[in-house]
Amino acid sequence: MKAGVKSRKKIHVPLIAEGIEDEAVKLQLQQLGCQKAQGDYSHRPAEFASFRCETGIFYYQNDAGNDGAKEEKSA
Repeated sequence: MKAGVKSRKKIHVPLIAEGIEDEAVKLQLQQLGCQKAQGDYSHRPAEFASFRCETGIFYYQNDAGNDGAKEEKSA
């Protein structure tokens, strides 16, 4: 992991850690310098039906039924 994080820092490419399942792994990656992560620890996968697309921008509806912020433009 250290080598992957270091090499990305040198060339200024963001690194997104995937499959984070617990606090210990999250903390270890943060200490190495990884700034973004995804996995069941932060949030369970959402059903596709909870997303909608308008004008090329995806929106996510959270469990409380409120619209979330714009996630990311689609390709």
